Amino acid sequence: MCIRDRCGRNLKQIVSDALHGKMPSKSLKGGFLQGFLNSGRDINDLGTPMMCKSMPNYKYLVAFVNLSNAIRIRLGVCGPKECTQEDFAYASKAVRDKYLPFFPQFKDIVIQFNDPEVLKDQADYGTYITAGIWGFFIILTLAATIRDLLISSMMRKEKAIRQANSLTPLGESLVQIPQSNQVETPEEHRVRDKGIFKLLSMFSLIRNIKKIFEVREDGDAGLDIFNGVRVIAMCWVVYGHEYNARMRVATNLSSLEDTLTSTWTLFVLSGIYAVDVFFFMSGFFFTYVYLGKLKKMRFNIVVYIQTLIHRVYRILPLYALLVLLMYRVLPFVSSGPMWNDFVQNFCKICEGRWWKNFLFIDNYYNTFSTGYCFGWGWYLSNDMQMFLITPLVCLLLHKNQVVGKAVTWLLIAFSTGWGVYLSLKYHFRFTVPSSSAPKAFLNDYYDKFYYMPWSRMNVYFLGVLFAQFYKSYKENKDDFDGKVARLIEKNNLVRYLCLFVGIASMFAFVLLPQPLLKNPNLWGDAKSTFFIVFGRLIYVASILLILICGIVKGKNSLITKIFAHSFWSPLAKISFAAYLVHPLVINTEIYSMNHGFYYSHSTILYNTFGGLIQVFGWALILCAMIESPIQIIESRYIFPRKKPTQNKEKKETVEELERKINIEQVTSKNQNEKL
Repeated sequence: MCIRDRCGRNLKQIVSDALHGKMPSKSLKGGFLQGFLNSGRDINDLGTPMMCKSMPNYKYLVAFVNLSNAIRIRLGVCGPKECTQEDFAYASKAVRDKYLPFFPQFKDIVIQFNDPEVLKDQADYGTYITAGIWGFFIILTLAATIRDLLISSMMRKEKAIRQANSLTPLGESLVQIPQSNQVETPEEHRVRDKGIFKLLSMFSLIRNIKKIFEVREDGDAGLDIFNGVRVIAMCWVVYGHEYNARMRVATNLSSLEDTLTSTWTLFVLSGIYAVDVFFFMSGFFFTYVYLGKLKKMRFNIVVYIQTLIHRVYRILPLYALLVLLMYRVLPFVSSGPMWNDFVQNFCKICEGRWWKNFLFIDNYYNTFSTGYCFGWGWYLSNDMQMFLITPLVCLLLHKNQVVGKAVTWLLIAFSTGWGVYLSLKYHFRFTVPSSSAPKAFLNDYYDKFYYMPWSRMNVYFLGVLFAQFYKSYKENKDDFDGKVARLIEKNNLVRYLCLFVGIASMFAFVLLPQPLLKNPNLWGDAKSTFFIVFGRLIYVASILLILICGIVKGKNSLITKIFAHSFWSPLAKISFAAYLVHPLVINTEIYSMNHGFYYSHSTILYNTFGGLIQVFGWALILCAMIESPIQIIESRYIFPRKKPTQNKEKKETVEELERKINIEQVTSKNQNEKL
């Protein structure tokens, strides 16, 4: 028998025995028996690649098949070096023979092989430059933090010496130190910093983390209520991405369909509305703040450009650094039989595309079929594109509320109508993640609807309208918004009706797609269009109806006590960094493994809790190291805040009082001398 025939048959015997949980066949001898022991035992079981590579005359390959965009099955195969790719391909037929009954629609799949060692990347100048930029921030952070620790230690020693001196007899001080009425704190020491030390102090982890955890007791409860909403929405996004990412390495494909068609899947899928909640809050907060600024300034092209620069400056630095980190550095931070999948699907896909993310135009040039560079960055591009016209809408609302609201409602109507047109034209289907669900429309759905601002901006401008509503309520205006707000505030029946409608609508849009779990093709164009286009708008409006009940009642409302609790405040401050970093945390952990994952709701939920701790932990470090210093630099040097005129008037008043007191004292002294 020739070597090729012997390799092919023996390798197939290895794979077949491993997949069916059998002991190695007696026909396997020598190297093939060792190969069996170091090969995978089931789907997405990669075996023991390090052991295989450590043995002479052996090679390790990974067989893989793409069942869908979400599911790739793999198997680690260890065999003699004399065996060719054709031999391994022949052996992999055992994989198809076992799992074809569960997935008959994949009868024509092609099994491929790759060698993880051959596909390793080589560092280049881009890698070194990116590593140098990150190293610069790390060095600054360490230097500033160590300096603060030394200052704190010095201050504690000085305080201890003062206390010791106070206990000794007069004139017998233990150590002579400069006398002062108060021991200087590290914060007061930083105020005296000048030059490079003042710049360095901005990067202190101690100072920035302390600032993140500071909670304002006199904050607006109506605004603070969105802290809880923001954090919960962020957690739901992480949960949804864990759900999707771990499907790619599932080992229990035979029971996967049962998991995907359970009722709990509907609650997981409701995470798709979390992004719309972010869009709503983005439009709301900017409009609320900007309407207040328009009362104090005159709008012109210079103000508009400054507003745009401020927005880009706050978002781009951390975003750009993470894009470069993923593209240039992450390919070298881990290894393993699945790591190359991460490099190819996440890192290499940024080749020649990364600069489009920096300009916030990546959603126009990437496609669902070819993949996205920093795929979750589409949200930032959409948000920035919606933001471009928002200052003009705010100006209209400031000048004439009726015209401003009419334009905003027209934008909402246009966005909704455009979504209806696309859904009917391309026959979008509202589906659940099932192997039998229709997939033909996905390219058009993502490229023309999901990633485009024209069809997603309705909830954003709903936030703009609510900002005007809330501002009228806070300023006690007697317009339509103010009257409606006061009606909800004073009328318990109206308030409870809003609460009931909000909760009922929210759960309805979560549970109504349940028939699709059994038959993904059940809904036609009309029902699918209603859920795809109107579902997002109604879901966000439902949450808003619930929150209004807490907003108008203030701090005494149970809703406000829950969502505006101080616990949410620090997490809300780092939620932007958490959004940027969470797919990197999830996928680097998954693709660094040498084994698959048992896919079930309980195991995913368990891993989500651990993932959230990692995500918010990294987000805290990134905020303290990059985002907070960037904001301090902007507020001090780029757009420094002007001191309020009231303080100046107070200062002049104090000086005048001191001068008057001095004059009175002199006058009184002269009179006493005369007497």
